[in-house]
Amino acid sequence: NGNLTDKWIHIEKPLFEKDGGHGMVFKTFDGKLMFTYHSPNKTPFERPQLRELYEENDMLYVKA
Repeated sequence: NGNLTDKWIHIEKPLFEKDGGHGMVFKTFDGKLMFTYHSPNKTPFERPQLRELYEENDMLYVKA
């Protein structure tokens, strides 16, 4: 529905610092937490990128 519920804090440091576009966080059908974005952020070279996330101490991190 587009509403954000629960308590959350916007952290200024981005999850991905390179040339990436807007992103989305979602769970896969098997429950993995994923982050998708497009990179590079230059038309016509944009390509979707997928990275697995993990949550620790109420923060999201990109899995190495």
